[in-house]
Formats: sequence, structure tokens, C-alpha cells
Amino acid sequence: MQIDIALGAACAALISGLAVLCANPRRNVNRIYFSLSLHVGVWLLAMRQAYASEHGLFWLRLTSSVGAFIPLHLWLVKEVIIDPRLVIRRGVRRGVLMALASLFVAVLCFSEFYIPSYSTKEAPVFGLGYYGAIFVLLALYGILVRQTLMEARRQVGVARVELNIMLLGGCVAAGGILCFMVLRAIWPSWELSKIRPQPIVV
Repeated sequence: MQIDIALGAACAALISGLAVLCANPRRNVNRIYFSLSLHVGVWLLAMRQAYASEHGLFWLRLTSSVGAFIPLHLWLVKEVIIDPRLVIRRGVRRGVLMALASLFVAVLCFSEFYIPSYSTKEAPVFGLGYYGAIFVLLALYGILVRQTLMEARRQVGVARVELNIMLLGGCVAAGGILCFMVLRAIWPSWELSKIRPQPIVV
């Protein structure tokens, strides 16, 4: 059933992105939102494979690695909402620290420091890198929330609404998922740790 929920959530993300893109395909915000929905869909499908495949550890690493770039993608959404004519070169220059942090976490996910190779579904083992990656991602989402709140005060109308819904909503949801991941790692015997909230939240 968890696999079906993940597949349904991935389809919902794709349909949502397509609907926004079709509403106004020339608008940069709509295009970036569509690419974000594809990103989230790929993340969900990788997570689905992590729990269904015999090579679950590889897919779990891939899922985490793909998820590491979601803060960067959300940051790009924020930048385009604030300045719809955002020049890619300027945007890349402003987001270099966010990109480097995401890349660091993505690479870390494939190390023994993140999840040792002897970890199994029955007896999961999480390395210090696992908690370090979550800390870095929480910090990135925290920075995004702070930047969004500051920028929202300067915006009016649709831009303010988009910042609140897309950025604050996305960051709060992602932060909640990361906190739940920590709780599940600390208390694997906890009954609620058997629930995988990511597809439901998406």
C-alpha cells in the first residue's frame, strides 16, 4: 500500500506541475514549478524503488541524493517569483553556496559514513553522516524560510501568495519529513516509525 501511495503522489505531483505549466507556459515561474514537480516525482519514484527493490540500499542512497537538491530547486522558485526575468548566470552566482551544500549532501549519501553497507531493512544502521545530512538540509530550509519571510514583506499581490504557498508550505513540509526521519532512526521500534509520511505530505 505504501508503494501505491508513493506512485499516486508522484502522479499527483506531475499532474500538478502540468496543470500549472499549461495555465501559462511562457511564464518562468510556471516553468520552474513544473521542473520542481518533476524533481519531486523522481524523488518519490526512487523512494518507491527503495522499499520494493532487492537493491534497496542503493535506491535509498539515490532517493536521499535526489532529495538533497530540492532546497536548491525551491530557492530557484523563490528567485524567479521575486524576479521573473531572472538571468540564469546571475541566479547561479547568487545560489552557489546553496548549490555546494546540496552537492555535498548528495555525494555524502553514497558514502559508508551515511549508511553503512551492512545496514538492512530488518536491522537498519545509520551513520553520523545521516544525521549530518539532515542537519545541513534543515539549515538550508531554515535559510529559505528566513529569506522568504523577508522577501514576502516587499512583495504584493500574486507574488506574495506564491511565496507563502510554494516556499513556506514546501519548507515546512520538508522540515517535518526530515524531523520524522530522525525520530525513526533514533527509535526504530517506535510504532509510528513504520509509517512513511513522505508520499502523504507531497
